[in-house]
Amino acid sequence: MQPQSTESIAKLLDVSVQEVNKLTRANILTKTGTGYPLVESVHLYIRHLRKDKEFLEARARKENALADMAEARAVAAKRDAKTIKWRR
Repeated sequence: MQPQSTESIAKLLDVSVQEVNKLTRANILTKTGTGYPLVESVHLYIRHLRKDKEFLEARARKENALADMAEARAVAAKRDAKTIKWRR
């Protein structure tokens, strides 16, 4: 298979030419001297999307855990405030 142009890869991946260039600079896509290998480019882009998805899911889990901890602290603080008020 012949190497593909930046424009062809952009169209195939449904991204802009600028995004293809950005992905290339970030070493996500690899460009040979004459263009992008078609199948490899698709595979590399899919791997990138999967990693990005995993990262976003992990970050969401962390944010949810932090929110749960903050809520638990708020409930505990409210309970402690009522206990202190009752003792007076």
